[in-house]
Amino acid sequence: MQELGNGLFALEAEMPCSPNDIKISRYMLPRLFSNDAVGEATARVISISQDKDMWVGVSASCLARIMEADLEAHRGIRNAQRHNSNEPDRVRRATLRRNALCVLTLGVYGFFTEKPVANMIELQSASLPCSVIYKADDIMGVVCAIGTLITDGMFSRIDRDNELIVFPTPKLASLIMERQGATIQ
Repeated sequence: MQELGNGLFALEAEMPCSPNDIKISRYMLPRLFSNDAVGEATARVISISQDKDMWVGVSASCLARIMEADLEAHRGIRNAQRHNSNEPDRVRRATLRRNALCVLTLGVYGFFTEKPVANMIELQSASLPCSVIYKADDIMGVVCAIGTLITDGMFSRIDRDNELIVFPTPKLASLIMERQGATIQ
């Protein structure tokens, strides 16, 4: 088992296809598994393999780190959207308050205060993939799905230095290719 770094390991077993032969959306295998979390766990490992252009095994800590980073990015975007949607109301209320105080002080208040302005948060243009972890706001559903995939023989597991490493199996690749209607070489 050759370590590629950052919790990734080269798969030495023979696979029926290349990871790039599998058609997936980022972190999503639509209508392939009955459980969305199982589909996402599979898609995440395959996506990493596609990025490396070879089948790889992924350590659980690496997978958790990637999911936590995605979840934090999603939370940041969600909070920015919430702030931006509430900002016009805040500005309207501040303007009404300022106008009322200007009327009460015969305009003197307006000389000593600034007009309220909207403080909008700029959203990053990076688009996040659709993910089960955003709905649950937690990664545990996908982590538990990895156990299901190991039990079903779709992933193989290796324990190395108290670290769980999961590898896709030929059974998984064959099943996905079959359900996608592709021929296996």
